Amino acid sequence: MKLFILFITNIILLALLITGIVHVCVTNEVYLFAPFLLLYIFSVILLMFSFANYISSREIKKSNEHFFNFKEETKIELFAKRMGNVFSLTYNDKEIKFETNTKIFKKGMFIAYIVRNIRFPEVSNKLPLLYLFKKRLPLKNIALKQLIININGKKYLLVKDGVSINRYSFINKCWYYKDLLFKRSDCYIGRTVCNINEKIFEEGRMYVTIKNKNR
Repeated sequence: MKLFILFITNIILLALLITGIVHVCVTNEVYLFAPFLLLYIFSVILLMFSFANYISSREIKKSNEHFFNFKEETKIELFAKRMGNVFSLTYNDKEIKFETNTKIFKKGMFIAYIVRNIRFPEVSNKLPLLYLFKKRLPLKNIALKQLIININGKKYLLVKDGVSINRYSFINKCWYYKDLLFKRSDCYIGRTVCNINEKIFEEGRMYVTIKNKNR
């Protein structure tokens, strides 16, 4: 409800901002434009923080904690079915059921979960945590060259030519938005190598193993 109210507020402020811009163009007076611009910027920032807090606080239920093991595979197509709030995925006689209590971006939460679990072996104890959120990440520690997930007949390409494509990256960033926005001298996400897995990720923690200041 809070997100919805902030979203509507942003639309109203955007309309007022456009009104202010038109007023400036017609009269060359800026007294309406400046306050509307400041209010709109403040509202957008507040909406972004609220969205990140909302997503990262959602409960995630998984029936199998050790589903992902693609070290020997090169081309994979995963088939998943969505039934209400539950996504069921089967591969090599293993099944995982994924459920979250978010009211928005349910499919995005599921795909973001798969993306980060593909990347954990590549990043954990090897690269700064920031690489987990990059748009594209070459996979050097696993043989996987192509991965497609088929959800109710619609295909999503998550790995192409050995490069992980970070769909819904904005969702995964929600758990570490404070680290991404604010540079901490003792543990900066852009140069700190961490132990990372799903459990640590969902808690938004950083288990530091190496600090590389040269990256």
